[in-house]
Amino acid sequence: MNFVSLLLIISCTNQNQSRIDAGWIRTITPLDSLTLDFVSADTLNLRDFVLGDYADYQIVEKDDTTFLIGINSRDHALDVINLTTKVSEKQIQFALNGPDGIKGMIDGFFYHNADSIFILSIDENAIHLFNDRARKINKYEFSNVPLPDGFTEYDVYADQGLMNGPYYNAKNKTLQFYTYRWVDARNDNFDYKAFASYSIEDNGFKSIYGVYPDHFKKGVNFSLYNDPSLLVIDDISYVYFSTSPDIQVYNNQTGDLLYVVNYYSDHWPGSPESLPSNVGLQQEQDWLNNVAAYIFLIHDGENEVIYRLMKHKQQVAGDNGLLNPRWLGEWSVDIFDLGLKPIGHFQIPSKKVLPAIAFTANGKLWLKNPFEPDNEDLSLYYQLGLRERSNE
Repeated sequence: MNFVSLLLIISCTNQNQSRIDAGWIRTITPLDSLTLDFVSADTLNLRDFVLGDYADYQIVEKDDTTFLIGINSRDHALDVINLTTKVSEKQIQFALNGPDGIKGMIDGFFYHNADSIFILSIDENAIHLFNDRARKINKYEFSNVPLPDGFTEYDVYADQGLMNGPYYNAKNKTLQFYTYRWVDARNDNFDYKAFASYSIEDNGFKSIYGVYPDHFKKGVNFSLYNDPSLLVIDDISYVYFSTSPDIQVYNNQTGDLLYVVNYYSDHWPGSPESLPSNVGLQQEQDWLNNVAAYIFLIHDGENEVIYRLMKHKQQVAGDNGLLNPRWLGEWSVDIFDLGLKPIGHFQIPSKKVLPAIAFTANGKLWLKNPFEPDNEDLSLYYQLGLRERSNE
């Protein structure tokens, strides 16, 4: 396995520029010292009617127990799954109308504690603050509220990461979230910042950050991969895009760019060609099926590592002429320390797991088992554990 790894250190940050201007480049030698093993299989009792699994979810530690919390779109609720008993333990159901209502869908959330649950509503362009009895405590509205660069035509939006956002930093009482700017697609040059830090204490923005890679130019169309993704660990925000190996690292309180890591294995074929602006639905689906993409950054706090999951490039159709499933091809996992130094790599064969549904809990990486269970309310998972790589 060959690896290429560059760390772009930014000696100063020019807040008036929207593209990264690297001060200098330093080469890093990756340490391929860690890998993953399949250690167990598990079954969770889930109740989401669309996927049989949650499309937006969060892992929460509470009273020495680990919970998986996910949006249940059917019930306009959050389901709370105990990962010890593997059963839905509680549901927090929200009203659609009235003083405690959320209009439209629950588009994202962050569970801080029983008295601080943040709910994202794209329809309302707002973030609500609830307790676990679904009583509304506050509402932060963003229509006609200018971003720090003066732009006002945006929505507080769901990003493409593992969690859709927002993300809450309790120490600084700030929310981190994606701001979708309403720009004419024909004239969009992506020359702006993608994410914002908002103080719920001051009711104002603290910073904006996250720039689009250079291949995002006027007229490009990367379909679902146009949107950026975010991982937040306290004051540090990791910004990434499905079509680029770059990971941008920011202080989310100041918006300062700290450094950028450009790292990839030989499975990465390079950033994909843009789709035509007038592409048809089937051509778009074939493109998404075919191209390689970085899907998630996932933080494992117990092992102090970050996993990056990459969907490999694959043929649209197999030898039998049937379309290959989009998410069931080959994948790989890059393993980083918290400073984004590459310390391991793991390859996943096709049709083994469905890594588009993944999370970390109790020191393990959980990946969806794509096989259908006997009961439609059940969902199958594999747990993968870290180990030191031997001289194999």
